[in-house]
Amino acid sequence: MLQFDSERLPPAERFTAYRDLYAGGTDAEQVGPDFRARVSAWSLDRVTIFERHLNDVGHHRTRAHVASDGFDHYTVTLVLSGEVMRGNGVDVLTVRSGCGLVADTHLPGRNWFRDATLYTLRIARSVFRTLAPGHHDLHDSFTKPGTTALLIDYVRVLLPRLDHLDLVGTGHAVDALFALLRGALQPPRSTAEMAALARDNNRLIAVRASIEALINDPDLGADTIIAQADMSRATLYRLFKPLGGINGYIRTRRLHALRLSLMDAAEQRSFAELAIHFGFRSEAHASRLFFERYGIRPGSYRARWKAEGGEPKPVRQMRFLDATIDQDD
Repeated sequence: MLQFDSERLPPAERFTAYRDLYAGGTDAEQVGPDFRARVSAWSLDRVTIFERHLNDVGHHRTRAHVASDGFDHYTVTLVLSGEVMRGNGVDVLTVRSGCGLVADTHLPGRNWFRDATLYTLRIARSVFRTLAPGHHDLHDSFTKPGTTALLIDYVRVLLPRLDHLDLVGTGHAVDALFALLRGALQPPRSTAEMAALARDNNRLIAVRASIEALINDPDLGADTIIAQADMSRATLYRLFKPLGGINGYIRTRRLHALRLSLMDAAEQRSFAELAIHFGFRSEAHASRLFFERYGIRPGSYRARWKAEGGEPKPVRQMRFLDATIDQDD
C-alpha cells in the first residue's frame, strides 16, 4: 500500500508535493483555496485500486501526456461522496455520488474535485476489453447505478482485508471485483442523452455560482434560486438531490466558508459575527451544525489550527502514479 497525505506536510509544500506525485501522467491544478489530498493505492493482480479524498484540486491529462507517457489502460472512478466534474473542452459533466465514470488514457481529459471521496480502478487495456467485449468507445461513459452501488460496497469491504489475503485469495477477490464491474459497464449514451445531461450540468453550474454569490443572504433558499434561475421547483430539486438537496447544499457551502474563515489568521471577527455573516440565523445553530459536520467545536477548531500554525508533522512522500506500477496483462 502506498500513501500520501497533504495535511502532514507544511502548507507551503502541500500542493507542490501533490503535483509532483501526479506529474507522470497529468497536470494537477489547484482550483480553490482549501486544497487537501489524501491518497492510498494498492497494486493487485490485474488492477490497481486507489482510495482518494480530494478537495479544491483538478487533474488535466493533456495531449502531450497522451503522446509521451505511454499509459495504456482504462480507469473507472467510483464517487462515494462530494462533487466531481469532468470536462472535455466543450461540455462539463457532473459525476454524482454513487456513480462511476470510465476514462481511456489514450484520450485527454480534465477533472475537478470538491470534498470528494473516490475509489479509482486502473486496469490494463487488454484486461479491460475482456470485461466489455464489443464496446470500444466507453471513454467518459457512466456505469449502471444499481450495480455501481454494489461495486462501491464491495471495494469498501475489500480494502481493509487485503493484508489478510494470500495470492490465491487476492486473485479470487479480483475475479469478484471484475464480475461486478462487468455488470456495471454499459454502452455509451446516445447523442440525445448526452445533450440532455450537458444541459442539466450547465444548469447545475449556474445555480452553484449563484449560491456562492448569495451565500451571505440568510434568506437564500429554493424560492430565491427559482426566481433567479427561471427553472421549476421540480427541476431544481432533481438537480440537487444527489448533492444532499438544495437546502443541504447551501448549508454545506456556508459551513465550508465558515471553516475557511476560522483557519484565516488575519480574520479577527468572533465566531458569532462570522456565523451571521455567512447567513446562519444564530451562533448556536451554526455551532451545532459545525460540530455535526466536522466533529469539533468552532472555538476548539480555531484554537487548534492557530496552535499548530497550520503545519502538522510531515509524512514521507511516495511517488506511485508513473509507469512503475502500471498493470500489464
